[in-house]
Amino acid sequence: MRIVNSFCKYVCLMIALVGVFGVETGTAQESRIYKFERTSEARLGSASVPGEERVSELAFQLQPCIYIENNNIKKVSGYRRPVVIKMSNSNSYNLLASPDSRFRNVELLKIDIENRSELRNTIDMSKLTGLRGLKYLFIDCSFEVSEYDIKRYVVNPDPEIIILYGVNKKS
Repeated sequence: MRIVNSFCKYVCLMIALVGVFGVETGTAQESRIYKFERTSEARLGSASVPGEERVSELAFQLQPCIYIENNNIKKVSGYRRPVVIKMSNSNSYNLLASPDSRFRNVELLKIDIENRSELRNTIDMSKLTGLRGLKYLFIDCSFEVSEYDIKRYVVNPDPEIIILYGVNKKS
């Protein structure tokens, strides 16, 4: 009888632990990170990227855009509300936390990274409160980069935002 009681306690404890940890892992979502290759048509080369048509349209076609450099807005182009932000370096994240009405409709944030040392200046997605409509983060590096590098660079990724990265070596 004592063995049966011990066994029942053990089984109940295991079920409780599985329930607690199962809920924890069941609610945690992985960030969606995709490597892309450029094709000759200036489109993403991967059909596995969700919303690939829209990403290509935003990234490679002329769109209303905000150009940011060194924590300052350099230029705003287009007649409609901007849907793209292009950053020429990784020094402007504080600006993206501001409640600027021009950021409201931005769907794509494109960051050009020129050297590996810029990856040390991580981007904390939870602090980009000004970008409420953000759907895509596009990290364009001028050097070889891996998914591991991107996972270290993007802190607190939102599972709803698709993260794209690639290499654009300038000649």
